Order: sequence, then C-alpha cells, then structure tokens
Amino acid sequence: MELISIIVPVYNAEKYIVECLLSIKTQTYKNIEILLIDDGSKDNSIEKCKSIIEGDERIKVFCKDNNGQASARNYGIRQATGKYIMFCDSDDILAPTYVELLYNAVNREKSDLACCETVKFLDNDNNKLKNLWTKEYLYNEKYRSYEGKELIPDSLYEKIRITEPVGKIYKTSLFEKVMFPEGLIFEDLATTYKVLLLSDKVTIIEPKLYGYRKRVGSTLNSPFSNKCYSAIWVSKQMLEDLKDDAYCYNAACCAAFRVNRLVYYRINWRDIDNKKMIWNQICNYRKAVVHDGRAKKYERALAILSYLGRDAFLYIVRFYEKMKIVYYMFQR
Repeated sequence: MELISIIVPVYNAEKYIVECLLSIKTQTYKNIEILLIDDGSKDNSIEKCKSIIEGDERIKVFCKDNNGQASARNYGIRQATGKYIMFCDSDDILAPTYVELLYNAVNREKSDLACCETVKFLDNDNNKLKNLWTKEYLYNEKYRSYEGKELIPDSLYEKIRITEPVGKIYKTSLFEKVMFPEGLIFEDLATTYKVLLLSDKVTIIEPKLYGYRKRVGSTLNSPFSNKCYSAIWVSKQMLEDLKDDAYCYNAACCAAFRVNRLVYYRINWRDIDNKKMIWNQICNYRKAVVHDGRAKKYERALAILSYLGRDAFLYIVRFYEKMKIVYYMFQR
C-alpha cells in the first residue's frame, strides 16, 4: 500500500478537532501520515488532541505563525512524504472508507486525481452523516473517469462540487507546479482548475464520503477583510488562463460573476471606490452569464436582475444569501 499524506490545517479548532482527527485516525486504509499544521492557533486545539496523538507515530504536529489556510496547506505539502496527498479541514468529518475508496479509484484507473463530492451537515447535527453512511453505501466503489480538462466547466458551474481542495486524493507530483496562492480568499477556485489542467485523468467516485460542516451564518457574520478584493485578481487570472478554450471560458465567466457578487454584498457601504470597482467587474461578466444556457438558473436570474442597478441588485443578493441560511437551518 502506498503512503498517503493527509494535511490538516488547524486554527482555533478546539471545538471540532478531536472529532475530525478521530475520523482520520480510524480510516480503514492504514498507511497514512497525518500532518497537523497549527497555523498560530490562540486556543487549545493541539492540546485537545494530545491523548489521540500519543502513541500514534503516523500523526505529526507542526507549528507555524498564522498566515492563513493556504499557507498552512503549502507548508503541509512541503512536509509530506507520501506518494499521494489529501486535505481535510479541521472541523470536518471523514467517512471510515474515505481514503480507501479514493485510493482504490486513483490506483486502479492510474489517475492523477480522484474525487468525491462533499455532503454538508449542520453544526452539532451529525445525524445526516449517520443516516447516509450505511455499510452498503460506504463500500460503493462505482466511479467514472474523465480527462481533467473535461471537468473544468462543470466544476466552475458548480454542477459537480469538486472546486474545494478537500474530497480528493492527489498525486503529490501535481504540487510541483501548483501551490495555493497565499493571502487571498477564493484560493480554492484559483487552484483547482489548474490542477485539473495538469491531470491527464481524473476519477470521480459515486459515494459522498467527506462530511463538510456547515456553520450557519458564519459567512454572513464574518468580518469583511480587504482580502475579499482578491476576487478580482482570482477572476482575471482564471479568465486569462482559460481564454483559449471557449467551453471553459464561459464557465469561468460564470464563476467570476459569482465570486464578485459574493464580495459585493459584503462590502462596507462607505467603501465607495472599491464598491464601484467590484460592480464594474459584475457588469463585465453578467452578459455572458445571462446568455449561457449551462449556467445555473439562479445565477442567470441574478445576472438579469443586475440590470436593475446597483442598489436593487445589492438588496436582492443580500435577501438571497439570508434565505440560503434559513434553508440550511430547516434542513435539520
């Protein structure tokens, strides 16, 4: 069995890290190294794990100054010794066969990358995972393989949820050419399409084996950061990289519209210059989204509504995001 490195960035995760680490430690695939990258936590995250870490030589702890999740992932990549790399966020949960099934898929198909979609569950409510992860489900080894570039449009349209770094097993060699851009948000979007471009073959397994913890209201209530303006850079870089492929380019326009509207509704109303700058980006992309039959209906609807003007669009987008939170609350 090949060694697989599982990288876990940790920052102020004392409430969740034990549950996360136990789900990794008890994987059916045993030849793993677990790299906990403490990104300058101010709580007792690592202290909470001591009883789990002790006696398990597979778990290694690294401490560094706080520079964000992308920096922690890059640090972990540099420390990894496995032939394959996986990422897990410190508040998420892995199904017991997560590593085994992804490894089997990437190994049998001789792929560069294998993925599974994530399953969202609400904070402090794991029943959804327990009900889904039955024995039969956990050993469903159905999968399909694709050329990496073939998956870029559907990932950017969010028709398949594989944009995040998690839910994947990567050949370590992929990260010789791609790293996570540090100091930005939307670093996931800025990285995944590049990995897909480098992958001759990508395999997607059918079961959803990665539990993504949805903390209701966390995005809406988190403080606005100037890093949010990196949406402009990410959008432009992505469009530049994909400009020679019309199929991918249209999908990139849709993704660019989405990330810019997400930033726009969070900007302080006093920040007039940056608000205008982001609005101009939205206007640049909206026509392509409106006329793109492959884009999601609500994304096309929001693009159409943007023609009503900035104030009306801002009101509608804020209302839409709040309704999404209400929806998640009633999914218990």
